[in-house]
Amino acid sequence: MDKASIIGDAVSYMHELQAQANMLKDEVEGLETSLLVSKSYEGSNENLKNVEFNSLSICKKIIQVF
Repeated sequence: MDKASIIGDAVSYMHELQAQANMLKDEVEGLETSLLVSKSYEGSNENLKNVEFNSLSICKKIIQVF
């Protein structure tokens, strides 16, 4: 395999990873939105606050990876 093929494969793989990262980011945003909607309907519930905090922590970790 020549260098050009290896670089081309690496570029393709990076594009796949970027697309996957964008899909995950959109999914996290959707989950956060649905969590906020649930929160507004359920009032202030301590368990819901913990879930929101955990989802934000997970989102930050995902973003740090990319």
